[in-house]
Amino acid sequence: MIDTGFRYPAALCATAAMLLLAHAATPVLAAEPRDDRSGWYAQALLMPNWQQDDDLPGGDAELVFDNPSLALGIAAGYAYRVHGSALLLTEVEYAYRKSDISSVVGGPLDASGRSRTHSLMVNGILQLEPVGSKYGAYFGVGVGKAWTNQRLDEIRDSEDFAALPESLSTQELALQFMAGGYRYLDEFAPNVMILVGARLFGERLFFSSDDESRVHASIDLGLRYRF
Repeated sequence: MIDTGFRYPAALCATAAMLLLAHAATPVLAAEPRDDRSGWYAQALLMPNWQQDDDLPGGDAELVFDNPSLALGIAAGYAYRVHGSALLLTEVEYAYRKSDISSVVGGPLDASGRSRTHSLMVNGILQLEPVGSKYGAYFGVGVGKAWTNQRLDEIRDSEDFAALPESLSTQELALQFMAGGYRYLDEFAPNVMILVGARLFGERLFFSSDDESRVHASIDLGLRYRF
């Protein structure tokens, strides 16, 4: 199941990230770095999030979410210099995503509730640094595990409520893809960068039918501090 209301924010996020990537990668990459940016780092992310409508077990009803919602993430990792103008980042990331369920469509009742997802991911990110610029681009992929709980809190027309679960908890393999751009704050804080990007996060992606996957698209707004 692909929801049209979900598709447009996801496409806009991906398009913006690709434009940032193309703009930053245009200058010729040099053999010598602007300065040494390798080492340990930590980052925090604020992520406006859009969640795809989710089918309930049995396929007769689906949860409709009130988008956009808010997600938060933190990560810590190490940046390796692999080329004069490229860094390879390996990191561990925790993220919390919440969405309000506005309605249940196609089932025997009308209800609202909430969905909460905790994820722990291991990411690999390639970071490109054009010569002489405070700007750069990144793209990466992550794999890990997601813990999701969906609960119906307000139940309307509840005479047939037994046909739907009140609470559903899952633990699933998760994959994510991210891309975007960043800027070093050399004038104010040499060890700090700001980043803006797009992310596609999914549970059971590529390992199940569309009806069984659970997908989020988000805009990443973050700060990274290099120790």
